[in-house]
Amino acid sequence: MAAGLPEHVQSYASWTPLRAAASPPEGTAQAHRPLRAAYGAAPDGGKLLPLKPGTALVLEEKLDAEGFISRLSTMTRTESGWTYAAFSRRSSSEPFAADASSAECAGCHAKAEPSSAFSGLE
Repeated sequence: MAAGLPEHVQSYASWTPLRAAASPPEGTAQAHRPLRAAYGAAPDGGKLLPLKPGTALVLEEKLDAEGFISRLSTMTRTESGWTYAAFSRRSSSEPFAADASSAECAGCHAKAEPSSAFSGLE
């Protein structure tokens, strides 16, 4: 259990692993430059696609291969689109705390069609 994370994402590491680019293309927002892994879970435990309300996605970020998980970004599908939250910490011994940068995530991901998340799921 990771202290400071919402209950619905506590078990994210056991979810379906998703593709996440090892090195983002040139010009990618700074928020997507660390090492990262992505996970997804369908609300009924079934197939992830199509992305239906209740689907949760998590992007895990580390500053380097040996480092601790410094940031988690979450997206949860609702009837009207996606909700976003970000959590960060400065050391592995700290609990995660809400991070105001989720607005930056929403700015890009909100442009996606409701059935997409801009994460290469299709």
